This record gives sequence, C-alpha cells and structure tokens, in this order.
Amino acid sequence: MERQELKELGLRIDKLSLLRRVTLGRIFQKHGLHFGQLRLLEYIIENDGCTQAEVAEYMGVSPASVALSTKRLSRAGMIEKYSDKDNLRRNVLKITPRGLEVAKLCRQEFDQYNERLFAGISPEEQKALYEILGSLLAGACEGREPDMHALIKDIKELHTKHSKQGCE
Repeated sequence: MERQELKELGLRIDKLSLLRRVTLGRIFQKHGLHFGQLRLLEYIIENDGCTQAEVAEYMGVSPASVALSTKRLSRAGMIEKYSDKDNLRRNVLKITPRGLEVAKLCRQEFDQYNERLFAGISPEEQKALYEILGSLLAGACEGREPDMHALIKDIKELHTKHSKQGCE
C-alpha cells in the first residue's frame, strides 16, 4: 500500500474508534454513568465486598479517581459504600439492586452495539479481523502484550503533561 492509502486506513481506524466511543458514551449517559463506570460496576458485581483500592488497581487508575466515581455511584443509589469495621480507612463496596439493573441494561446495549457493528461481516471475517487487529497491536507495542491499564495510565500522563505545558 502507498503512504496515502495507509494514512486513509489509519484515519478509518480513528473514525471507527471515535464513533464507538461516542456511541458507548451515549449508552452510559442514558443510564446515568460516566466512562469507566460500567467496568467499575461489573468489577463490584464480580467481587462483592471489594475495596476502592482493589478497584483502582484493577482499572489502572488512581484511588482518587475511584473515590470520585464511587461517590457518584453511591449518590445515584447504584452501590453502597461503607468503612471496613476492622480498618476504618478501607472503603468496602457492594452493588445495589439499582446498580445491578443499570449494569445489566448497559451491558445488553453494549453487546447489541457490538453485534450491529460486526453484523456486516462473516464469522470468518470477524476472526480474520481479530487476528489482524492483534497483529497491529503487537506491532504498535513492539511485540509486547498491550496492557489496557498501562495504556490508560499513558493517556493520563500525556494529558497531564499537555495541561502543564499549556499553563507554562
């Protein structure tokens, strides 16, 4: 492929990524969630009684970020948050029936979106696309397994550096 064609291919990947993010953002917003909060709710569902620190570790974000999200989710009645009786500095998280329902509805819509997204290609093409994307990820990560937690951390660091440069 020529350089211009590769550029166009990259732009299509960017466009698809942005469209997916916007669509998922609308699903989350419809149910009163922010980005990342579905993953957070699903983690709490799977790890009943987990702590904020465990969620932060799992999601690869700061404890302060999790504290803000759990505060919002608690106010919205989706989780219960209370201090561990043995260590008052540890916040324990439990899902509420409302949180369980919101997570279920979001997951259903998320899954339906994925089904619509890939409906136009055959199962064989889906498998080939999966393998091609795996190869692209491996090449972009120089052969290492792409770690979502590390990528999220990298994005936040870039954002922080960019914000600081703008203030100077």
